[in-house]
Amino acid sequence: MTLFDEYEKSVKEIKTDAYAISIGEVANLYKDGDLVISPEYQRYFRWGLKNKSDFVESVLLGIPIPSLFVSQDVNGRWDVIDGLQRISTVLEFMGILKRPGQSEELYPELTLEATKFLPSLEGKKWDGSGNIGDGLRRIFKRRKLSFIIVDENSNSKIKYELFQRLNTNGLVLKPQEVRNVSVLMVSRDLFTLINRLNSDENYQQIYAISANKKDEQADKDAVSAFVVMETLGEQTIDQSADIGEFITDRLVEVAPQLTQKDLSEIESKFVHATALLADQFGTDTFKKWIPEKNAYKGPSLRSIFEVIFPLVANNLSFFTDHKGKLIEIQKSIPSRPEYLDATRRGTRATNRFSKLLQLSRKIADESQNN
Repeated sequence: MTLFDEYEKSVKEIKTDAYAISIGEVANLYKDGDLVISPEYQRYFRWGLKNKSDFVESVLLGIPIPSLFVSQDVNGRWDVIDGLQRISTVLEFMGILKRPGQSEELYPELTLEATKFLPSLEGKKWDGSGNIGDGLRRIFKRRKLSFIIVDENSNSKIKYELFQRLNTNGLVLKPQEVRNVSVLMVSRDLFTLINRLNSDENYQQIYAISANKKDEQADKDAVSAFVVMETLGEQTIDQSADIGEFITDRLVEVAPQLTQKDLSEIESKFVHATALLADQFGTDTFKKWIPEKNAYKGPSLRSIFEVIFPLVANNLSFFTDHKGKLIEIQKSIPSRPEYLDATRRGTRATNRFSKLLQLSRKIADESQNN
């Protein structure tokens, strides 16, 4: 394929448009549900008060604002993919930003601090006592934001690439945040499923991790890995790949192929597995058993999750009837030669992932045949 052939192929695979819309119109789109900001893939408040105040100052003064990137779905609704900090700051300042999962509850209006060119913004708000005044409110609402809209029919991988290139907020996103964007652009159903599984009460109990790990969405990363495990079949894993990129690419690849029945089966396995594991082990589910101390020690380990979770999820009836066997297996995992080999220092994460999935299947065969 020549360079020009590559150009023609790529330019046909992505459909974009651009609009400049007043902030007043943006606010109406948001209130009507036609502009969606998904906190699941980027947290609202990564900007501090200084960043937010400076941004409001920039809008008031008419300083050019980088374009925002949205993905348009089949119903014409826009998902904000890049520019979440800017949009959420505008909505928070205007007092209309909704709390995640609580559609009727709003965050309080943003109270600004002094800025370089407008020091009198100190303590000012949108409305009520100490507001910026009718004149500045009109100016703010009439300022325009530029949107780049990517059509729902565009190649999903190209949309993901655009997200990476257009991410201009200067803050490094966590791998799972980037993955959430990618999955959302390919399949809202899979995106919603992963979020729902991650919120499962039993799962949150058994995958006991630190606040820092939660902040990095390590729990959701493990959910994503499980979904990948369920779609691999006998497919081999490219062990030279980065594990984060492998999981993301696999989800993007299979998402359009997953039917509602497939998603329901994955959810059923997940929910029943978490219930069984929570009942048997609680917060010790993915911790190492130390025979010499006759106790579990240390944090929950992703490596143990990668063995025991798919094992239980895919053999629920057997382990429901053989709980003693499940306890024996769970305690034995850290001392198994295959586990020690897969988790030795220097092993690539994709290599570990592949070997531990094989170990999980080997244990399943042993259990059923003994």
